[in-house]
Amino acid sequence: HVCIVSTSSGSKANTHLIGEHANRSILFLENSVALPFDKSYELGLKISNEVKEKVSAFDPTVVHLTVPDLVGLDIIEYARDNDIPLMGTYHSNLVDYMDHYGLFWLKPLLVAFFRHQYNFLQSLYSPTPFIVNHLSKPPFNLHKCTDMKVWGRGIDL
Repeated sequence: HVCIVSTSSGSKANTHLIGEHANRSILFLENSVALPFDKSYELGLKISNEVKEKVSAFDPTVVHLTVPDLVGLDIIEYARDNDIPLMGTYHSNLVDYMDHYGLFWLKPLLVAFFRHQYNFLQSLYSPTPFIVNHLSKPPFNLHKCTDMKVWGRGIDL
């Protein structure tokens, strides 16, 4: 069974999570704001007590962090308070995106913020060995704070 906590990313239709499934529960956050430079993406701010209660009712055995944002801090706190193992997956090179948006000055802050969150994970899975290698070098050095693994996708030809 899967319980997903997500922002609506501008529209619930954009999440591809609409609809019922016997083995899936979806909880949308009320506390999120659209990014000023990309209105299609919402940044979660906080997990409400109502959402925490619903997650607790789900009774998770592992917590999977997909985005190291402000909600990630709440997710980490929830998992630690309830002695639930934490794992994460790396999806986007948000730090380097800052160059594209002219926000290069945010990069050191984001690296420190992400390292802080990844420090609590038992494992961080990345899509390729290249990304694991990239995240194991400065400025990230994530191999020093969590176990880096490859979570491959697709097929081997």
